Amino acid sequence: MNGDRSTSFFIRYALFLLLISAGFGVLLRLHLWRPISQLPYLNLIQGHSHVAFLGWGYLAAILVIRRLFLKENQPRRPLYKPMLYIIIVTVSAMLVSFPLYGYKVFSIALLTLFGISSFILSIGFLKDVKGHSADVYFIHYGLYCYLLSSLATWSLPYVVINYGKEALYYNIVYAYLHFLYNGFFVFILFGCLFKLFEKSLADVPEKTQRSFFYFLAIACVPAYALSVLWSTDQRVYYVTGGIAACLQTVALYALYRISKVVIRTLKPRSLSHGLYGFFITAYVIKTIAQLLSAFPYVAKQTTALKPFFIIGYLHLFTLAFMTVCLLFLLYRTALIRLSMLGKSGLLLLIIGILVTEFTLFGRGLLVVLQVPAFENHPVVLVQFSLLMLIGIALIFLDQFRNRF
Repeated sequence: MNGDRSTSFFIRYALFLLLISAGFGVLLRLHLWRPISQLPYLNLIQGHSHVAFLGWGYLAAILVIRRLFLKENQPRRPLYKPMLYIIIVTVSAMLVSFPLYGYKVFSIALLTLFGISSFILSIGFLKDVKGHSADVYFIHYGLYCYLLSSLATWSLPYVVINYGKEALYYNIVYAYLHFLYNGFFVFILFGCLFKLFEKSLADVPEKTQRSFFYFLAIACVPAYALSVLWSTDQRVYYVTGGIAACLQTVALYALYRISKVVIRTLKPRSLSHGLYGFFITAYVIKTIAQLLSAFPYVAKQTTALKPFFIIGYLHLFTLAFMTVCLLFLLYRTALIRLSMLGKSGLLLLIIGILVTEFTLFGRGLLVVLQVPAFENHPVVLVQFSLLMLIGIALIFLDQFRNRF
């Protein structure tokens, strides 16, 4: 594996956190099928999500940025490595604090420490990632979105103490998630993809690349309105969210033109070719789902059937788009290896994603259509969540075989 020993450690630990998060996911699915009396379900959900986003997602994304955008001869800020170690320690502690105590003082302290460390890292990258190309614009915008999402989390203790867990609390949580999902991860991942394929994208007009960025950037903040539709019927939120969703949908045309060029550079039927097509398709579906959610009927049905549609949407983004895209980037930048063992794990992961997503959205759609649905979906979700866990475990173990 290219790079220094600390980078290898950080990558392996990020994959380990993905594995642990998947293990939490299996326990949560198992509990919904066969309730486990002593399982702290709500606390485990918090642990599952925080480890997935702040552990696996954030750490892997930062490492890819460092590999792609910081030149080998570029001086490294002395704070980068200590901040990464602090992040690893705090996320590791969250593995215990959230399942045992939930969102209490200890977990809040850990989140605060994580927030400060990641804040410093983000500021450092804003200064070190320089340029005026579309990929740099994406990275900068994504980092600003992360800083914005951090402010949302830091306001939560004040809101809980003064207002309790009412609508304001949940809307702030959704603001954090929105600017993390549709802000940080979307922009960072596309920025890294643009950088990775910058030579190939020389054939794509700069205007097309920038238009993709501008449509998404303009839509990002108003698209938050889609996240608060559960708590209000005011038309202004539907209109605002709808306009933002339309802008995101229009941006898909630019993405199509860009992806046509990228696909031509990838060997047909290769691993990279398949992965790219998979996570781009997931992103397109995610964008269309957001557009549909701007319609009152769809928004109400989505809220009423949260265990199917909302959970399905979150996993569509987190697994099908974010995780597969990160694995693609790690593989293409030689930060991870994928021998036959790792490729087998990746196949199991993708099969698990496909089956669980079809099960969640399909079950919800059957309820909406009032069509009799099979009642064994919890079993299917457990089985294929376990399959994903096995797949991730194989990818993780592959990093320790025949080091290179």
